[in-house]
Amino acid sequence: MSFIEQRLPECISFGATFGPEYQTNVVVVNSGHESRNSNWAKSRLVANIGYRNKTKADTDALIAWFRSVKGRAHGFRMKDWSDYQADATNGELIALGNDEYQLCKRYAAGSLNEVREIRKPVASTVQILDDDGDPIGVSYDLDSTTGILTIGTVPSSWTGEFDVPVRFDVDKLELEVSDRSAAGLVYSWPSIPLIELRG
Repeated sequence: MSFIEQRLPECISFGATFGPEYQTNVVVVNSGHESRNSNWAKSRLVANIGYRNKTKADTDALIAWFRSVKGRAHGFRMKDWSDYQADATNGELIALGNDEYQLCKRYAAGSLNEVREIRKPVASTVQILDDDGDPIGVSYDLDSTTGILTIGTVPSSWTGEFDVPVRFDVDKLELEVSDRSAAGLVYSWPSIPLIELRG
């Protein structure tokens, strides 16, 4: 199905649980030794926007979004509040040829690392930097739907914010009116999982 280039409202995504997911096969033999096979070279984000004590306005926004994207049918952008920025130390660019570069973010632990393609940058926050760490002094074009930068000179790094392309991982939305107060009804949202769309 289609993808909409709009961000899930922050009143819905803020407070969610977020994290990268891998798929690894672990085989343990009788001696207790094990072998591990990582099936995915790169992680996939998983999130859950289940909450308690949400307002009617927030719940109305969730219902409108869920109905509009028809559950799992359509993808959309979401801010991962745990990891939504790149800086000059980890904002990398991979040359694609023809003056094009893919925005990436590098994660490192000792000698191990993972380079993540950033496909949904928030264009208004992005700065392309030169070797001195200063904003580059030439014009460029950034596709905020793919994270591809077109520039006539060699950039060094980038900084800015980015979203993650996701979809709901359920087709049924379950909500509960959990309380009444002087300010109005209070709602609870049980588990509402989302997963990253790979590109």
